[in-house]
Amino acid sequence: MNIDYLDEQDVHRHLTMPACIELMADTQVATSRGEVLLPLRHSLGLDANSGSLLIMSGEMIKKEIFGVKLISVFPANPATGHPAIQGGILLFDSRRGSPLALVEAASITAIRTAAASAAATNVLANPASHRLAILGCGVQAASHLEAMLAVRSVDEVRIWGRDFEKAKVFVANQSSVSPTTLRACLTVEEAVADADIVCTVTGAQQPILEGRWLAPGVHLNLVGAHSATTREVDGLTLHGTRIFTEVSEFARAEAGDILLALAEGAIEEADIVGEIGEVIDGKVVGRTNSCDITAYKNLGNTAQDLAAAYHVYKQANG
Repeated sequence: MNIDYLDEQDVHRHLTMPACIELMADTQVATSRGEVLLPLRHSLGLDANSGSLLIMSGEMIKKEIFGVKLISVFPANPATGHPAIQGGILLFDSRRGSPLALVEAASITAIRTAAASAAATNVLANPASHRLAILGCGVQAASHLEAMLAVRSVDEVRIWGRDFEKAKVFVANQSSVSPTTLRACLTVEEAVADADIVCTVTGAQQPILEGRWLAPGVHLNLVGAHSATTREVDGLTLHGTRIFTEVSEFARAEAGDILLALAEGAIEEADIVGEIGEVIDGKVVGRTNSCDITAYKNLGNTAQDLAAAYHVYKQANG
């Protein structure tokens, strides 16, 4: 059996952020059109709550590929200098069932997650948006900074983290490579005040963002929470907000930001307007006016991983 192994360097060499943003937009359209098979992911909690094993499979019918993403998630790892996400994406040819490649998963996840947020931002955020707040200062904060700059003319970025010193280090590191002005903030309220775009990319279990701090017209990318019992934003944040999902079935099973707000009565089912792929496809209206608050719930899905991994595989093989 001849199978390619594509490592982190291969991923970064062949998957640029602009290319991935376009790829994620196309992938979400294909998903909403029913051109992708996506079962719910399986999560295995490991002994002593040290981490979990995630198993995600899917098929992209028109691309004639299927595959599985197998990763470990150990949230405490970064504190000891180890990556939080480790694993691989195994691609197969749908015509013969032949394995094509094993692609390093953490780098794919870092790029495609932010690229998906950018694809949503491109169709939901006000065109003149120029103030960006990023809540979190880890891997996804860096990739979301790059992604947001690719779709909007941002001239001010505010960074908040639970550890202010880490936020300042993040700002110092990113200022050396970013074309815009970055500032570390002591509080979430300070970071999001008058922001046009807010990205929540933390590991928070309980809300860090309160709706009363948000300005009219803001667009939210809700990224960090991935279970039915965890969330980064309170119910008021989503009250009156136009909410968009990646896959509605997945959101109703795993999106704590939405599910807990529903349980509290802060929002109703009708507030979940549709899937982001439907907006990109022109079948659902995203923003209706400049004062709408819009929210994209970024859970991530296997179609995104497969599309990104397949892109790297094709580019690497000419």
